[in-house]
Amino acid sequence: MMKKGVISLEEFRKRIERMCATNAFISVPRVEEEFNEWKPPISEGVPINHGITWGTLVLTPEKLEEIKAHRENIIYFAQNTKPSDFYIINNSHGIVTVFPGRTSHAAITSITLNKPCIVGCSNAIINLEQKSVTFKGTEGDVTLKEGELVTMDANSGYIYRGTVPLSNSFIRTHNILDTVRSTDSKTEAAARVEKIIREKIAILEKETGFKKKVITSVPKEDFDNKNVLVRLDLNVPLSKGKITDATRIEAAMPTIRYLLEAGATPILCSHLGEPDKQEKKGKSREEIYSDYSIRPVADYLRERFSDLVFHEKSVASSGVLITRNDIVKDRVNIIENLRFAIGEKENDAVFARGLAGLSDGIFVNDAFGTSHRSHASITGVTRHVAIKLAGLLVEKELKYLGGAVSNPQRPFVGITGGSKISTKLGIIESLLQKIDLLIVGGGIGYTLLKAIGFDVQKSLVEESMLETAKKLMDKYGSKIVLPRDFVTTDHFDFANQKVGNLERNVKTIKEGWESFDLGQESINHAIGILEKSKTILWNGPIGAFEIKEGSEGTLRLAHELARLAGEGKIVIIGGGDSAAAVQTAGVADKMTHVSTGGGASLEFLERLTLPGVSVLDSE
Repeated sequence: MMKKGVISLEEFRKRIERMCATNAFISVPRVEEEFNEWKPPISEGVPINHGITWGTLVLTPEKLEEIKAHRENIIYFAQNTKPSDFYIINNSHGIVTVFPGRTSHAAITSITLNKPCIVGCSNAIINLEQKSVTFKGTEGDVTLKEGELVTMDANSGYIYRGTVPLSNSFIRTHNILDTVRSTDSKTEAAARVEKIIREKIAILEKETGFKKKVITSVPKEDFDNKNVLVRLDLNVPLSKGKITDATRIEAAMPTIRYLLEAGATPILCSHLGEPDKQEKKGKSREEIYSDYSIRPVADYLRERFSDLVFHEKSVASSGVLITRNDIVKDRVNIIENLRFAIGEKENDAVFARGLAGLSDGIFVNDAFGTSHRSHASITGVTRHVAIKLAGLLVEKELKYLGGAVSNPQRPFVGITGGSKISTKLGIIESLLQKIDLLIVGGGIGYTLLKAIGFDVQKSLVEESMLETAKKLMDKYGSKIVLPRDFVTTDHFDFANQKVGNLERNVKTIKEGWESFDLGQESINHAIGILEKSKTILWNGPIGAFEIKEGSEGTLRLAHELARLAGEGKIVIIGGGDSAAAVQTAGVADKMTHVSTGGGASLEFLERLTLPGVSVLDSE
C-alpha cells in the first residue's frame, strides 16, 4: 500500500510499530507480487515443551476419536487438563491450554510424553456447547470451529489459524521497523522491506517442493548397479482380484523405466487398501494377507517387465522380512503391501530402517497421492538413506500444481465446489490470496449465498460455517463468483440416486425445495469468465454429478474446460472428485494436467508443501 501511494511512509511506520507491540514475529506464507497477506498469530502463550506442529483443532473426546481414526495430527485445546485427560494428551500431537502455569498438569504431562505444549493463551474463550474457540484481538475476534486446522509453534508460544509454513520463514517485526526507520525515502523503504520478505520466501520455496531434486537431475551413473527403493501409489481398485482401473500403475511407468535404463535395480513398494482395519471386521490374518496382497499389481507389471520379481511374504505385521541380499539385481523387484506392517502408518523407525536397508542408500518418492501422510515409507525412510529424490510423477505434480499457484499466467481463475466449506476452507483462503476470481458451486456456494442473506431453503449448507463464510465474503467478495440460477427439486435422495419433481434454471428456490446443480445462466457466466483467463484450476464438482439429473453443470463445465485447454489455456484439475468428473465426461486426456493426488492435492494447494515432499533433497 505504501508502494502504491495509498499510505505514507509515516503511516507505514506506525502500522509496523503497532504490529511490534503485539507480535514479535510474523510468518511469511508464499504470496504473489504483493506482500499483504502476512499471517500474524491469533494467540500467544508460554511455550513449555518445544516443537512446531499443525493439525486439527480438537476440543472433545468424540472429535479426537474421529480424527484419530483418520490418523491425522491432533491439536488438543482445553481450559486446563486433569489426570483423566491422559488418554487425550497421549493421542494428541500438541497441547494448548488457556490456564497458565509451568507446573500445571498439561505442562508436566506434555514434558513427560514429549509433546509440544503452550499454556496461558489468555485471549482464548472455549465454548464447548458451540464447539468453538474465540480468540479476542485488538483488530477483531477470530472464531475457530472444532475440526479446523491450526498451527502451533511451541518454540515461540504462538498459535496460527490454518497451516503456516513456519520453518525458517519467521521475520522479526522489529527488523522491519528498523529497516523503515533507516530511510526517509518511501521507495527505498518499500524496496528494503520487499528484499527482507523475498529472502524469506526464497528459503521457503526451497523447503516447500518447487526446487526438489528429481531423478533426472542427478547423473545417471549415480544409479548404475544401485538398489533404489521406489515408493509408488499402486493403490488400484480391485474386483474379485482383478484390477479395474490401472491408471495409477501406468502413471508410475516412466519412473520405473528411467531407473532401469540408468542401470538401477528398482525396489517398488506401495500400500493397497486398508488391511490394517480388517481384523476389527472379524477377518483372520491369513484372510487379510490373501485379500490385500499386492500380487494383482505384480501380475499386471509382469506384463510390462517379464522378469519382474515379486517378493511374496516380504512384509508382515512385524515388519520387513527380507534383506538386501534377497533383491535380484537388474530386475524390477516389488515387495508386499506396506500396510501389512503395523509400523507403516505408525511411522515406526524400525520398519522404516528395514525398508531403507533394501536399498543402497537411494530413495525415490513417486507417490504424490500419499505424500500428505507421515508414514514410514513416505517420511520415516528418508532418515535412513543418503539420497532422497522425487520421481517423474511427483515432479509433474509440483510443476503444475506448484506453478499454478506460485507463478500463474494471468488472469488466473479458480473453480471450487463440493459439499462442505469446512474441508476446503484452507485451500479457499489460500487461493483467494493468489487468484483473480473464484467461481463457486455445490454446498460451498449455497453456504456462501446463505451467509449473505440469500434464501437457499433446504439446499446443502454448513450451518456451523456461516459466520466464517460471511467473513470470507466481506474480505474477498469482489473475487468470489456466486451462482446465479439453480436446478432444484422437492425431494433429493443421494443415497438411492433419486430426485423428485424438477425445476431448472430458476432464480429463486421454492419453499421446502433444494438446489443440487447450477443453472444455465450460472454456467454461461462462468464460461465467459474462463474464456478470458489464461490459467484455470478446478477443485470440486459444482453439482451432484453422481446423479444424472445433477450432472449437467459439472459435465458441461468439464467439456468446456477441455475445449479451452485445446485452445492453449493451462487447465489443471486438482484431483479427487474433479478428476472423477473429467473421467466421467471422457475428457481427462484433453486437460493440461489431472492431478493424481486427491486429498494430497488439496493439502498441497493449501500449504504448498507436503510431508513427503519437504523431506526430499533440495536443489
